Amino acid sequence: MEKYQVTNFEKQILKLILNDEEYARTHSLDDVTSSYRKFIQSMYDAIDSGRRITPKMSTGIRNAVRRYQEWRNPTFVRARMVKYHALKKKIDILRNLVKQVSKNGEGVDHISAFRFINSVEKHARDRGSLSAKQKLALNEMYKKYKNKLK
Repeated sequence: MEKYQVTNFEKQILKLILNDEEYARTHSLDDVTSSYRKFIQSMYDAIDSGRRITPKMSTGIRNAVRRYQEWRNPTFVRARMVKYHALKKKIDILRNLVKQVSKNGEGVDHISAFRFINSVEKHARDRGSLSAKQKLALNEMYKKYKNKLK
């Protein structure tokens, strides 16, 4: 069976991924129990110990390295910020709508709505995008609060 080679550069990037606090915060690597962190750590350990690297492991390592390089690339950072600012405008509209409804006394607890909005905004800022489920949830929340305002 063919042994796949991982370059020293890829090994160094995996070490950078594990030590980069900003990347860790935005990709759930700050949680030691994170499955992504465990994966990165196990791939680094496999390379470091000289263990045989399978084709699947090699693909996973290369994908992790590519995503990290893209995340750090200034062009991608700018693109992520442009997307974030477009999303932020929409998120701010929803936040203001929830504020208006909460001032009117409609409903009991808007704290969870604000927590969700803040969480989604943080995700948008860190990743530059939202998942389809997050977008759907924001749209549903907008409709719900728009109806309460009427």
